Amino acid sequence: SIFFTLYNAISLGATIGFLLNSPAAEGIQSWIFGHAPFELTAIGFAAGAGLQTGLALLRPGNRSRIGAVQVEGRRALPALLTALLLTFTAAFIEGFIAPLSIPIQFKIAIGVVCAVFLLLYLIIPSFKAGAEIELR
Repeated sequence: SIFFTLYNAISLGATIGFLLNSPAAEGIQSWIFGHAPFELTAIGFAAGAGLQTGLALLRPGNRSRIGAVQVEGRRALPALLTALLLTFTAAFIEGFIAPLSIPIQFKIAIGVVCAVFLLLYLIIPSFKAGAEIELR
C-alpha cells in the first residue's frame, strides 16, 4: 500500500506539476478542481484500509496470520466502501462535469462544496464520539 500510494503520488504530482507549468495549465485546472477532493480522499481511505490489512499479516499478534487478516480486513471494510463510494462520485464528476464548457469558477465551486462535505463527513462523527465519551 505504501509503495503504490507513494509511487502514484509522485507520478501524478510530477505530471500535474509539469502540466500546470505548460500551455495546458487552464485545461488541467478545469479538469482537476471538481473531482479532486473526493478522489484524493478515496485514495487515502483505500491506502489506510490496505495498510490495516497488510499490517495484520506482518504483525498478527496472538492470532494466526490468516485470522488476523480476516479480522482486520473486516474492520477495514467501512473505509474501503467509503473509498469506493467516493471514487464513483469522483468518476461521475470527472466524466460528466469536468468536460463541460462551463466557467472554471463553477468547477472550483463544485470542488469547494465537495471539500466542505468531506470535512463535515469526517468531523461531525468525531464531535458526536467526543460527546458520548464525555457523557460517560
